Amino acid sequence: MAGIYDLKRMAQSVIVTQTRDQHGVLLCETEWVIMYLKDGGFGGPPPPRSPKFRPPERDPDWVVEASTTKEQAMLYRLGGHDLNPLHVDPEAARKAEKVTQGRPILHGLCTYGYIARAILAEECGDDPRKLKTFYGRFSKPIWPGETILTEGWRADGKIIVRAATKERPDEHIFTNAYAELETA
Repeated sequence: MAGIYDLKRMAQSVIVTQTRDQHGVLLCETEWVIMYLKDGGFGGPPPPRSPKFRPPERDPDWVVEASTTKEQAMLYRLGGHDLNPLHVDPEAARKAEKVTQGRPILHGLCTYGYIARAILAEECGDDPRKLKTFYGRFSKPIWPGETILTEGWRADGKIIVRAATKERPDEHIFTNAYAELETA
């Protein structure tokens, strides 16, 4: 656990994990930021400020369009990684309306995978070994069946990334995002 923070109405935990191979060689580090609705106000410290990654004021260098299916959340769930019912059960989604707007949402990690695949295709020749860092924030839900539009800008040695959906092009679902590539 890297930290637990108080956001007054919500709480936030930050968890950092490392994945290593059988010889102990570090393969990747992952940072998870989890928000807890209605659990703030416990008197803890506020979270540290995160850096801001905004797209340049110009057209993106590339845009990738990728469709999801209406069954996407059910299919993703079969992997056993996230069994939260708000992804497939309309009643559970209604109970979490503040997050889901009352209907099942696509898994964050599934959405993250679509956006990462766009970066790999456009910047890495589809070679995942070339993607060094990928960071971003989920800012709006995506519903199964929507088409993800991932935009990328090459700027200051990073790839600035943002995503929306074709159905809601002015509502960005993934923001404050960037990727770094292996240089050698």
